[in-house]
Amino acid sequence: MGLAPGVRLLGPYASSGLHGEHFLAERGDGQVVHLSRLLHLVVSEVDGRRSGTEVADRVSARFGRQLTPDGVEYLVEHKLGPAGLIAPVGAVAPPPTAQPLLALRLRRTLLPARPTGWVADLLAPLYHPPVVAVLLGSFVAVEIAVFRSGRVLPALGQVLVMPGALVAVLGLLLLSGLFHECGHAAACAYSGARPGKIGVGLYLVVPAFYTDVTAAYQLNRTGRLRTDLGGLYFNTIVVLGLAVSYLVVPTPALLVAILLVNLEMLQQLLPIVRLDGYFILSDLIGIPDLFGRIGPVLSSLLPGRPTHPRAAQLRPHAAADEDAAQEDHDRHDGRCHEQENELLPVQLDLVEALVLNLLRHN
Repeated sequence: MGLAPGVRLLGPYASSGLHGEHFLAERGDGQVVHLSRLLHLVVSEVDGRRSGTEVADRVSARFGRQLTPDGVEYLVEHKLGPAGLIAPVGAVAPPPTAQPLLALRLRRTLLPARPTGWVADLLAPLYHPPVVAVLLGSFVAVEIAVFRSGRVLPALGQVLVMPGALVAVLGLLLLSGLFHECGHAAACAYSGARPGKIGVGLYLVVPAFYTDVTAAYQLNRTGRLRTDLGGLYFNTIVVLGLAVSYLVVPTPALLVAILLVNLEMLQQLLPIVRLDGYFILSDLIGIPDLFGRIGPVLSSLLPGRPTHPRAAQLRPHAAADEDAAQEDHDRHDGRCHEQENELLPVQLDLVEALVLNLLRHN
């Protein structure tokens, strides 16, 4: 009995807006599995050498309740194996793969994980607080100067009739998009996690860059929010660079690029699609699978309908600060479908491992 190839335990989901303790594990195919504390303990004790009895004894000691070898076998056979976390014995069905609403499709790698990490480490010092304060202050000053100058709209009119200028603006926006992704990666590295690859995919019908920052789920709320906002922060740096370039070479294309980068930043803040605004809102309230809970919550509000189990998991104050979360739990933990008193060997059929596509493409 051993782990499936590529399985990696991400640990607890910090500052959760859900009741109970919750953990995450990443499969080799990039899918992230949402685990209860009991399932997490079982996975963490499976190493390919221990017997079911040894795993049961070690889990019981850590869990504080007796788990029998039969209980371990049940969890492996009916929960962890089908979820793709435990290596299968014999022919089995492939593990489920989540297809969430509005997910990025047809992903292709532009920069693999290792060079992305090098770039992130190089740019991470931009997140030192004094640097952030100077750059954001400069961004505000530039925004005021540019949009009060009255030159932006005339510049847009000029660029629209200049094919060469349009191509230049498009190129600048592509570079801005790539730098935006570097911002997510650098924020992830600065916060203490390792970013994955940078790539491109199809979002709805529009090509879009993305950064794999799944490792950010290991961070506390502050680290996750820094990662979420990192792309927008790097967009402000792009605006500063364009403004300085305009002072040197006052071409209308640069002013139009500033305008479009601003519009891109506003678009990224929309929480109704899986852009930066979705992840910012999700991490603010501590619910990583936000779209997946909208239906259960709405159905629970209908008169005469019982509260859906997924809605019942939500804490009354999901956006409580981290100090309050630490008082509520022994540790900053993530999510789970059952409270601890339900995770008894006689109730193992209630234990559920939900496979969630938590791959963050910001």
